Amino acid sequence: MIVDGKYVKLGGGRKGVLPIALGLTEDGVRAVLDVVLTGEEDVVSYWDLPVRLWRYNLTLVVADG
Repeated sequence: MIVDGKYVKLGGGRKGVLPIALGLTEDGVRAVLDVVLTGEEDVVSYWDLPVRLWRYNLTLVVADG
């Protein structure tokens, strides 16, 4: 699983972050596993993704920062 965030503009001049979890299938095809909209890029937002995806029996998690 690879985790990274994308800053996005929201309505009303606000900004948000989309932490995105990507994975590889057994055939080597990339797949989006989960996306979450949060108000800021923080540890809690990123920790939430592996916890939500625990049922997939993750082997390796890669994240920057």
